[in-house]
Amino acid sequence: MDSTNTVIFLASGGTGGHFYPAISLSQVLSQRGYSVSVITDSRSLVYSKNVLNVQFHSVKSSTITKKSISKLFSSVIKIIVGFIQSVYLIRKYRPHIVIGFGGYPSFPVVAAAVVMRIPIILHEQNAILGRANRSFAKRAELIAATFPLVNENDLTKPVIVTGNPVREPFKLLARRPYTSSENGSSFRIVITGGSQGANIFSQILPFVIVSLPPRYKSRIRITQQCRSEDLTMVTKIYADAGVVAETMVFINDLANKLDLAHLAICRAGASTVSELAVSGVPSILVPYPNSTDDHQLINAHFISKAEAGWLITQQEFTVERVSKLLMELMDNSELLTVAAARARNLGVPNAAEHLADLVELVGARP
Repeated sequence: MDSTNTVIFLASGGTGGHFYPAISLSQVLSQRGYSVSVITDSRSLVYSKNVLNVQFHSVKSSTITKKSISKLFSSVIKIIVGFIQSVYLIRKYRPHIVIGFGGYPSFPVVAAAVVMRIPIILHEQNAILGRANRSFAKRAELIAATFPLVNENDLTKPVIVTGNPVREPFKLLARRPYTSSENGSSFRIVITGGSQGANIFSQILPFVIVSLPPRYKSRIRITQQCRSEDLTMVTKIYADAGVVAETMVFINDLANKLDLAHLAICRAGASTVSELAVSGVPSILVPYPNSTDDHQLINAHFISKAEAGWLITQQEFTVERVSKLLMELMDNSELLTVAAARARNLGVPNAAEHLADLVELVGARP
């Protein structure tokens, strides 16, 4: 496919798990000379300011809810408006191909591409095909995936495991070795709940840390993302206990924090899991229990089965359980060193390049 004057649309959901892989692919395609547009909803546009050589467009959309007739009607209207907006964008820019990254804002864009007979590729970040991507699986040229899909046998189109495109700062971490924390030295923990935060971490982890015996507590250095309503409480608990802690609503330089981390405690969204793997950082994963089709639990199993991290369900995420595991890991740095190596073996730092190759391959078909 000749990149000269060739337009490619990337349709993405508005949360980081969908948006960041689309941005990573957009950069690779842009470097190869393509004209790239990312279509999403207004939530992600705040993150687009520092992205070069890519156009951004916002379309209306909504997840379908049956809580009430009025909300259902409102959702349908928004999707119809988003579909009309997408048809307008396709007619104006005439994309050669559309790549859908899932999430409900991708739905009207991919639907318009199907109706207008534009070839589509789907990329699934999670280990199970999400609802938006599932809607178009039969119409796609192929499906690219981060992990082998658990529902792959139900699909009629080829599934190619490319990995999940990660942002450039995380790719750079793939080149550096994991440095363990020996007895007596600082032990750095990064805690993040993803773009939406995780209240359970604020409720449990400060009490885990302050309850540790002094020989553990004195070593720990915390970087913790908190929801805004929890920030003051968490900050005070650490300060009163004399724990060295950095607390914030959003970790803007997550790659830099992971570069220094000995352990991460996180949700199990696809981008988080992929970034941890590429970075070679061992983790304790606590899947969000209400994720669609329980996909975060399946993602976390991918890490835990490879012994690249530890899976604790939210129900089992107690002060006693986490304290015991944390002390075990701090006493035995070899456990973390081995998990870090296994995490890195799972990572695919050049996933965006793999996906771009597929886009060019499909685009070159007559």
